[in-house]
Amino acid sequence: MPDKHISSQFDLELNALCSNLLEMGGLVESQTQEAMAAFTEMDLVRCEAVIAREKLVNAKEIEIDSGCTEIIAKRQPTARDLRLVMTA
Repeated sequence: MPDKHISSQFDLELNALCSNLLEMGGLVESQTQEAMAAFTEMDLVRCEAVIAREKLVNAKEIEIDSGCTEIIAKRQPTARDLRLVMTA
């Protein structure tokens, strides 16, 4: 995030939000690739592994949602920051 805020803590919170989003995106990408491979090979064990790892993606989504709620409640973001948080 190129823009700096008066509160460096706010910057840290927004950066953490972006990092969590990227991490979740990476998890989803790998899950999709693994699911496609499991489907192509008709590998039931791989399918079950994909399903089991889905809990990680769900947990990350909940963490991101909680972080967004906390940022909105504590920081009352506006303009670009609010769009970022609402998109997340």
